[in-house]
Amino acid sequence: MGPGGEPKFDPVHVYLPSGFEKGKLYELVYTAKHPRVVGLGLAAVRDAISFFHFESKDDEGRPSPLAVDGQADPRFAYIFGISQSGRFTTHMIYQGFHVDEHGRLVFE
Repeated sequence: MGPGGEPKFDPVHVYLPSGFEKGKLYELVYTAKHPRVVGLGLAAVRDAISFFHFESKDDEGRPSPLAVDGQADPRFAYIFGISQSGRFTTHMIYQGFHVDEHGRLVFE
């Protein structure tokens, strides 16, 4: 609030003239200014598993450290988690990150 009790509008705070009510859900739609890129962890893990599972070399021609006799070994890729890593795995599947950008199942 401003010095006289009037609302002070800024890009950091949300103001509702009638006030917010406990127990209600509010939807806020806005245009972000200078947003930070976050949440890439799921995509990074998916892409790394996909690379090791399906590719024999990267875009610059370096061989995959998991290639067998210079070839990718796409038979199996397992993912396993307990506690926090289990929640991460479940969230990955729920968000659709168990399928790569080529539509291939990344892990069994």
